[in-house]
Amino acid sequence: MLLGATVFCALLLVTVPQLLLEGQQLKGSSPDYVLTVTEQLGINIDWEQLRETAGELVRDQTAEGTDIPVELDYQAIAHVVMKALDIGVGIVGSTVSLATYIVVSMVVIAFCFFFFCWKFDPTVEWFEQLLPASWKDTSLDVIHKMDQSVSAFIRGRLIQSLVMGVVLCIGWKFAGVPYWLLLGMLSGLLNLVPFVAVVGWIIAAVLTGVDHMSTLDPQESFNVMVIVWPTVVYVIAQMLDGWVVEPVVQGKATDLDPLTVLLAVLIGGALAGMLGVIIAIPVTTCLKILSKEVLMPYLRGYLARL
Repeated sequence: MLLGATVFCALLLVTVPQLLLEGQQLKGSSPDYVLTVTEQLGINIDWEQLRETAGELVRDQTAEGTDIPVELDYQAIAHVVMKALDIGVGIVGSTVSLATYIVVSMVVIAFCFFFFCWKFDPTVEWFEQLLPASWKDTSLDVIHKMDQSVSAFIRGRLIQSLVMGVVLCIGWKFAGVPYWLLLGMLSGLLNLVPFVAVVGWIIAAVLTGVDHMSTLDPQESFNVMVIVWPTVVYVIAQMLDGWVVEPVVQGKATDLDPLTVLLAVLIGGALAGMLGVIIAIPVTTCLKILSKEVLMPYLRGYLARL
């Protein structure tokens, strides 16, 4: 754990400055992106009102087409843009609440994980004495199988997420994706939950396309390859993850088919939100082992006595 924490801190020292730089660049480019998207979609926004209300950098709708830099007020900008796009302000509150929930959850999980690892052996010994003698061997065998399956799954997902993040960061950098480190790390983090990393690819493709459109001259046409190359990188990363990394580091740890995994993630998210999505597959695996080792033999014996 100490070695892992040291490596993690070293990676933070290397990546955080670049992440902050890309975050500032994304923040500064957001007004141009909004303007580009609204123009392409044919949405009429009262930019004069936006200029007067928000004091943002907006494009002057004159023949010269010059920009007018003034003092920034992102809250007012968001209000005017969402009003023009007919988007409820509740989405902002939901986003902030989700971000806060994720940060708090990560802190609590890390804190609990440390103490869980520290007190693991005494905790196991304490629970063993509570097991009935007639069920002790069976219970320990089932718990051991659950432990192997869940630990292999968690270890595998962590390694897969790391590999996915590294491959996407490197590939998207060479593919010309803006904010490649930020988006690559985001996609790697999302890969902790099966099938969710696709969200990172969608964000990367959209941002790359919008960034390309915002820099086009009126005489130039949109180059679809700016979206194709990030997609190719994502497909390669997924193939590497599914065909190489997962069989090696995880194998058949959970022994769940893709449909069961998808349903488990959806049901877990519906029942317990983000936490449910994270623990859905380990819980499903444990339930399957419990059913296979305990419930099904009991059911077969009961049916045989009928």
